[in-house]
Formats: sequence, C-alpha cells, structure tokens
Amino acid sequence: MFRFILLRLLNISGINALFRIRNRNKAAILIYHGICDDGHYVTENHLPKPVFRKQLSYLKSKGYVFINMSQLMSILEKRGKINKCVVLTFDDGFRNVVLNAYPIMVELGAKGCFYIVSDLIGTDRLLWGDYVETLIRNQQKDDFQFIFNGNKINYRIDTEHRRKTAIDDIKNKLKSIPDKERYEHLKQFNNMRLADSPKDFAMASWEQINSLDPEILEIGCHTKRHPSCANLTSDEELNDEIFNSKGDIEGHIGRKIEHFCYPEGSYNERVIEWLKQCGYKSAVTINYGFNDETSDHYKLNRIEHSRSNLMSEGDQLLLFEAIVSGCWGTLSKTKKQFSRMLIR
Repeated sequence: MFRFILLRLLNISGINALFRIRNRNKAAILIYHGICDDGHYVTENHLPKPVFRKQLSYLKSKGYVFINMSQLMSILEKRGKINKCVVLTFDDGFRNVVLNAYPIMVELGAKGCFYIVSDLIGTDRLLWGDYVETLIRNQQKDDFQFIFNGNKINYRIDTEHRRKTAIDDIKNKLKSIPDKERYEHLKQFNNMRLADSPKDFAMASWEQINSLDPEILEIGCHTKRHPSCANLTSDEELNDEIFNSKGDIEGHIGRKIEHFCYPEGSYNERVIEWLKQCGYKSAVTINYGFNDETSDHYKLNRIEHSRSNLMSEGDQLLLFEAIVSGCWGTLSKTKKQFSRMLIR
C-alpha cells in the first residue's frame, strides 16, 4: 500500500517530471524479454500487450525519441547530442516479440534491438531456464529433488510460492557454474516427462526474424546457447558463443551483426576483448542506469521494467514512469545506502 501511495505522490508532486528533465540528455535503454497476449501470464519477464502499449504511448506523449542501437552508437561515437532518446531491447528471441511487440512498435513509431540466441531460433527447444521452470511446473508431486555437485537437494513444491522458490534456487545454482557443467547437471532431468511448454517460451523462426524491418527492430547477438559468459573457461567456448553465433545470424539474415547482449548480465574483461576482436560495436548489461557520451560502449546500462500480478495496469504504469524518469532508481539506491548505514 505504501508503494502505491508513494508512486502517486511522485507523479502528482512533479518529482518524476524533475527527474525527466535532469536525465533528458541521457539515453535510456529499456529491457524486455517477451510481450504476451492480453490476459495471458507466464512469467514476470513477459509483459502483457496492453501494458506494453501503454508504456510506449506514455514515452511518446512525454516527447521521448525512439532510436535503435545503431543510431545510439552513432550518436555516442560522434559525441552528439542526446535529447530524451530511448531504445527498446528484447532479450532471447521469443516469438511473441515478433507477433505482439513489433506491430505495436510499427504503429507507435518505436525502435529497438532484438537480441537472439542463435542456436534456438527456428527450433522447438527452450532456453535452459525456461526448461527448468516448465519442468518443475509440470510436476504432479509435492516434492522435487535436484542433485547439485553431487549433493541431493529436496524442495517442497506444494504451493505456488514454494514452487517459485525452488525454480529460482535451482536457476541460481546453475548460473553459478560453467556452461558445460550446467548442461551435465541438466541431464538428470532427461527421463522426466515434459508436457507442452507455455507458448510464450517459444522461439521465433528465421523467417519471422527476416520479416522484421531492421530500421525498426534490428537484430543483435545473445550468444549461441545463452551461457554465463564470465564462466566460459576456454578460448574455444568464447569463440563459439561470441564469434560463431555472430556468423550464424549473419548467414541467416544477410546483414552484419554489431551489437551484443550479455546473458544474465555476465561478463568480464576477457569477454569484452573477444567482442572487440569479433567486430561488435556495443554490448548491453543488466546494470541499472542511463547512458551518455562518457559511457563504455561495452558496458552500456539498461533499465528494466517492473511488473507484478498484484498491481493494476494503472499502478504498473505509475511504476514505469518512476523507473524511466530515473527517480525510482535514485530512491532505491538511497534506500540501500541508508540500510547499510543502519547495519553499521
């Protein structure tokens, strides 16, 4: 209740407007994953079409200028003027981005970049995280066992909260290990029944990718298999995920791929050096913040929308307004600093 009151106060008092003015000479890169059908809920990463439309309409009404990543990089490289520029980015390659987000973008004059996992496009395979989620949600039992590094871990999944806790914990454990070890761990689920997965987890086809106007939604690379890049241990793995994925996509769409997105925001200086050698001009993180002429082109900040099934569409839009203005990020940072002071 307090958050809803605070969001209204930020809007009514003009604080959001002041932050928009303060950050008007910085570019906002927004993070999305999927845009699902009206009333269809899979995960908080997939935003409903009506909410997405309202977000873009809001940005347009406030005078934001939509650009794609190539246009943003051209501005940053020339140290040109940024005036309320915003880039929409979509991670992974979900089909619902083509079917649901793209038509709205065309209608409202929005632009962005679609970062795809090259090995999954045109297949019926799932991202490993979506595979884990689907597998656990399909279980009819109240218990689930996961073997991690030789240790048996038992989860109760008899409520939605416990099920989600188990999913998040297993995902986090798998994120912490190298890609090869992750897929070895996933083999323990091979004999488990996997029913039809949610349609919003389906990947786009190459035909659908090629149907997109690159001036509106250009294509970027999100690796070959969606590993945590900082956990790639050999040059062979780095080459496959960073260089070969680039070549795969270029071979299918007939255009250069110059923009990269770190899966799970995982990177290090070695990964960045590979990106440069492979001809990428930019890379986006999941670090919150805006971008200007001083930004590192391979550590670009992004801003993630926030949604909850417990919030009305109106309250979700108020939260989006506070996030995009930069006000919400400042409040969150201040809260964390204050909490650390109290602990001391």
